[in-house]
Amino acid sequence: MFISADSITNEALRELSEYELYEAQKLFQKAVKLFPCAKTYHNLGTFYTYEGLRTKNGGEKAIPQAFECFKNAIEYEQQAGTVFALGYTYFCMKKYGEAAKCFSRLSRMIDKYNYAVCLYYQNRFSEAKEIFGELMKSAESGNYDKNIEKYIPLMNAYDLFAASYAFAMVYDNANECKNSYKSVFAKTNTAEYEKIVVAFLCGDFEYINGEIDNVLHEYAISSFNNVFSQEFSPEDKDKLLCLLTSESMRENVIKSYRAPILCLNGIRYIV
Repeated sequence: MFISADSITNEALRELSEYELYEAQKLFQKAVKLFPCAKTYHNLGTFYTYEGLRTKNGGEKAIPQAFECFKNAIEYEQQAGTVFALGYTYFCMKKYGEAAKCFSRLSRMIDKYNYAVCLYYQNRFSEAKEIFGELMKSAESGNYDKNIEKYIPLMNAYDLFAASYAFAMVYDNANECKNSYKSVFAKTNTAEYEKIVVAFLCGDFEYINGEIDNVLHEYAISSFNNVFSQEFSPEDKDKLLCLLTSESMRENVIKSYRAPILCLNGIRYIV
């Protein structure tokens, strides 16, 4: 029977589709061992990214292993998908400057967005804000790559770009943000939690007092755990409201807390 990189990869993908992760991993590893090339290294790295390093009884995260695979793949061939994957794994390892270099080499909307996310995490808020603003305008006009939607969980593209823009704006200039963030969120449908957090960070306590009930109707109070580095129970609404309308708390949080912005994972297997 003729064995090739493609035949092993197809078998691995069949095992993966049946959630036989350990068997799929062995096949992806076999493909690399027998046919080391850009494709086999990329696919093993993709497996590690999504499924981790598997044993017969479970698995563990394997971003460093994925990174090494993508780096090896690029030594064979500079494919755009692998450059993206390398950038994503750099980001996961908090090497934001290196991740930005990868995304800057690519041209899709997802690449441009992830590049701006890397700038944000390097505290280059003004630059990030400018790019998020451009993306927001493109999404608002409808003139954008709709493929990005499949990589965004629980949000549409406009809402993601608007929330990211607002977070970059509040860290760049909180006073400017207080005067304009509502217009940024005016056309969003799925970003009420992000709007409340931005309102807190820029000190719009009047808005928070008026909207907190609506937000907590849609989101669990525990959503705010990371903002204040403490655990909230469902009965802690009054405690949360007190924190969300405290100027001294706002000043402390804006110095110590970086609102998370999602880096989109667009890594795919090469078949």
